[in-house]
Amino acid sequence: MAPDRDICTTPIRTPRDTSLRSRPSIAPMKALLLSSFALLAGADLSAQDPVLPIGPPLQLQRAEVLEEREGDIAAAEKIYRDVLANPEAVAVHDRAALRLGALLWRLDRRDEAEPLLQRAALANEELRLAAAKVRGETGEAAKIEQERAARATALVERYVDVLSSGRDEKGALTDAASSKLRQLGDEMDRLPDATAAAIIAWLRERSIPDGGNTAMGQMLEHSQQPVLSSLVSKLWTLSGPTSCDYLTAVAQGDDLHWQRFVTSVAYSPDANALPAMIAFSRLDDPTRELFQNVIRSFRQLDLELISPLVEDEHPDTALAALLASTLRLTGQETQAWDSFLRAHEQRLIAWATSGDLRYSEAAWKLFSNALQFGNATPTSCSIILAAMLRSPANCPKDVKVQGNVPDDGGMLEQLAAMTIGQAPIVSTDAATPAQRLAMQLLASTQPEWGKDRVELMLRLIDRGYCLGIVQIRGIPRAYELGDTAQRAQLIRLLPMIGYPLNLTELFGQLGVTPELFPAIRETLNACREVSSRPSWCVGSFLQRLFEMAAWSGHPEAGDWLADQIDAWPDMNATIGFDLCVVSRAGASDEVRDRLRALLVSTDPQQRNSPRGTQGLNSNLRTWMLAELIRAGDVATIPLLTRAYQLGLQYADLSLRGRSLPPGETDGLVVQRTPPGQSFALNPWQMLAMNPPGLQAPWHGYDDAHLVAAWRELLTGEATDAIWQELERSDLANAQLPTCTLPLLAEELTRHPVLKVLHGLRVALGSLTPTMLLDQPELHAAVQKLLDNEHLGCQAYGMLQTEVARSFADHALQILRTTGDIDWIGVLTSRQVPIGVEEWRAALRARNARPALSSLPPGAPAELEGDVAALLRAPSEDVRAAAATAMARAFPTRAAAALLPMLQDTDENVRTTTREQLDLLREAQEQRQFWARVQGGVDLTPQATSQKLVQQAQSDQPSAQRVLAIRSLAAVGATEALPLLIEWSKDADGAVKDAADAAIAAILQKAEAAK
Repeated sequence: MAPDRDICTTPIRTPRDTSLRSRPSIAPMKALLLSSFALLAGADLSAQDPVLPIGPPLQLQRAEVLEEREGDIAAAEKIYRDVLANPEAVAVHDRAALRLGALLWRLDRRDEAEPLLQRAALANEELRLAAAKVRGETGEAAKIEQERAARATALVERYVDVLSSGRDEKGALTDAASSKLRQLGDEMDRLPDATAAAIIAWLRERSIPDGGNTAMGQMLEHSQQPVLSSLVSKLWTLSGPTSCDYLTAVAQGDDLHWQRFVTSVAYSPDANALPAMIAFSRLDDPTRELFQNVIRSFRQLDLELISPLVEDEHPDTALAALLASTLRLTGQETQAWDSFLRAHEQRLIAWATSGDLRYSEAAWKLFSNALQFGNATPTSCSIILAAMLRSPANCPKDVKVQGNVPDDGGMLEQLAAMTIGQAPIVSTDAATPAQRLAMQLLASTQPEWGKDRVELMLRLIDRGYCLGIVQIRGIPRAYELGDTAQRAQLIRLLPMIGYPLNLTELFGQLGVTPELFPAIRETLNACREVSSRPSWCVGSFLQRLFEMAAWSGHPEAGDWLADQIDAWPDMNATIGFDLCVVSRAGASDEVRDRLRALLVSTDPQQRNSPRGTQGLNSNLRTWMLAELIRAGDVATIPLLTRAYQLGLQYADLSLRGRSLPPGETDGLVVQRTPPGQSFALNPWQMLAMNPPGLQAPWHGYDDAHLVAAWRELLTGEATDAIWQELERSDLANAQLPTCTLPLLAEELTRHPVLKVLHGLRVALGSLTPTMLLDQPELHAAVQKLLDNEHLGCQAYGMLQTEVARSFADHALQILRTTGDIDWIGVLTSRQVPIGVEEWRAALRARNARPALSSLPPGAPAELEGDVAALLRAPSEDVRAAAATAMARAFPTRAAAALLPMLQDTDENVRTTTREQLDLLREAQEQRQFWARVQGGVDLTPQATSQKLVQQAQSDQPSAQRVLAIRSLAAVGATEALPLLIEWSKDADGAVKDAADAAIAAILQKAEAAK
């Protein structure tokens, strides 16, 4: 196959043939009809391409051509019989029977012909008439023709009458008229030739042109136009030769207006009207209205009828058939597209390279539809496209395909071969159609990119074929499949790809090895000059490249990134973050030096600075500080105050949402965090023993340097501001290290911040007597905290019980000295004995409630009078607390003191007193019960009833049973009623009577109790 050979042997444009304008006789019209059928079917059935199956109607038409024009009787007979044997050809069986019967009749095989003619005559009147003519029954045929003509004329008149009169006031057909027209139309379809003759007669009676010279404006007044349109449209739907002859005659007439009108109403043409459509397609209309009407008419026919016309010798007919086929194929399956393209491959290649844009645009429209609707690009389409695009000047300017462009025929390789030697593409506007198509092919996912395509992709990208494409799906696949050298080349070509941001992120996810670092470095160096960068080659793209360099793990990456601070003054914030990443893997002194310099820098040229400030934004500054603290960088300690003054904030230190490197390098990010966990730290929490969300300290300092870091924060130039920040921070879960306790105890004497003390809860709770003995500074720090009037009581409560008791004397002294009754609670909770005088002082304080609440059971008897005195206190709350304390501390003597409180004026006091008395009574009853249990005797009512029930069982002596039942009645044991009712039916009369009497007595007692 030679895709670029010009197969089209006829000129693309032909002059108008005025010789066709004369009124044709029947013979020429029939010749046109036969020649059209021959064109559709071809001269030899075996020559038909198997990918274009011929349907039964077309087979029947072809057999008629073979019989009447070529005289091939045997071939025609075979086709007729094949159609009759085909169960899918039922629609044309009657007509095939007529044609075969007529052929056999002429061959004097009348015994075979007669059953076929009878079958046709029974089908409808048209075939009945034709069968009569075959038999030579002229009289019968004439009679039938006259009847059919009369009926058809009447139908047309009624049809016109309904069209004219069956309209409402707005001129629209009524529902009844529409229904009647459908009925009349069905009857007219059963008399196709007669109806066509009647319609033609109707037209001629009104001087409607059929090839004459009457002007269109003189045809009918405007009100009759709907009637005319409907009748002419009906002519197109009728299947007989009469309508086809008339329409063909119109096509060969001289009235262009009438020709436009006739073709404009060809809404649902019958396949037999195809010769007339072909004739119309060959007319020259400057407005191309006729041409468009023919395309619409062609489109209504089956693809098997119009597809062969693509090979027609007349270029306009072929072009109309191609455009109609394009529309007809839309939505078809891949096989239909492939069959069509294979059948017309050479003609389409010739048109695509003809130099006439009218035909190349039509070919491209077909190709683009094939790509869009054909589900997959057939191999033949790839060949046609490649041939077409070898001549870029012949291509339409707006070559493009909607959606994905699959490539299963080596299109990309062919396009690369055509264009690889051309100058590089500098912009999409300057690209040729072939180059723009190649750009789309690079974005294809069908078929999936393989290893053999990687090198081809690299060559095309290098020549500029990826400009303007937002995301190219094949490139990540090429990166994944490529070897190290190919991956490095892809990285170097990133600036040649339009909007490569997503690609850099995908590359990072697929993995960046140390071997790729040189390519990343070269790419960044190439983008260094702002003036030479593309407009999109800034910001996030460069940030991703620097990030890839950091993730590469190359031993030179850290120092190289540190050197870029001066070379990229507008990217310092990004580079600073990447230096943090490198530092997590272990970095050189130069990297840490750069981080410290950036931490306290105030260069106004650095990007990402918050409005009104200088230097890095507070988020990135916090990142750098966090990394330096994590690394235990001692030189950072003197910079802590300065960093705080420049601005710090909570920062997410997990790198979540960033392009993390895969595999073992995850450890760089989650070195001290659970995998994948996101967390944020306040700058002060970084120096805690166990920050929230982490299982180990964030910082890397030893105790001495940790204390130095806290001293820098708490005693530096910004000490007041830092303490204010601490007051706003939540340090309850930030476990401050024990080694900072002496420093913080000292500072808390000047800044008694309760939240900071909460941060020391774990440190204070971890102290032991041995630690206090071995480290006097810790003992002094605790004592200093206890002496703080704002924090001492809470600090004491954080100590372990053993440690707290070692400071008991000191705490008691504080209580005696300050009279701070809050100490009462923490001392009693640690079971530290408190003297009577201390208790008495607390109970006589202005607010005695804390002492009352802390007063333990078994309190000294000397305090009973003080508590009893508070039962008459003016405050209702104090009286209620005193009632509770009285019952708890002096239970055996409390009842007498509490009984008068039941008459208290306050409801809450009365309720509290009642509750306490109930508790005292319940306790007394419990003591009595257990005393009896311990003595072996239980005389409670429940125990008594249970014993009597056992004595009244049926296996006991009768006298005992009667006595026990009477006793149950005496104690009123309602719980024994079910058993008594059962015993009331006992066979022993004495037992029965005793049970009845007991039931009556118990019920009477129960009623009296109500």
